[in-house]
Amino acid sequence: MASHLLAFFHLKITVDQCSFLCDSVSFSCSYQEIAEIYEKEEEIAESMEFYEKAAELYEGEEATSQGNQCKLKVAQFAGVLEQYVMLS
Repeated sequence: MASHLLAFFHLKITVDQCSFLCDSVSFSCSYQEIAEIYEKEEEIAESMEFYEKAAELYEGEEATSQGNQCKLKVAQFAGVLEQYVMLS
């Protein structure tokens, strides 16, 4: 558990403070890695937030396969948290 938290803080600092050094795809990977850490720690809402951010960035770089994988995680967690969206 401590190693997961340490990894999270390392990635969080990387994302927050060094984003200008990264291209969008590596930035997306960092968001996805943070989401995976939250998922392992069973922090579903936080994990969902970072998967959403990763999906947006992947799509901006036309990395649709990775973006779709992140969107599937968001949908899965939305169901778990009962956060349903009505489509018109």
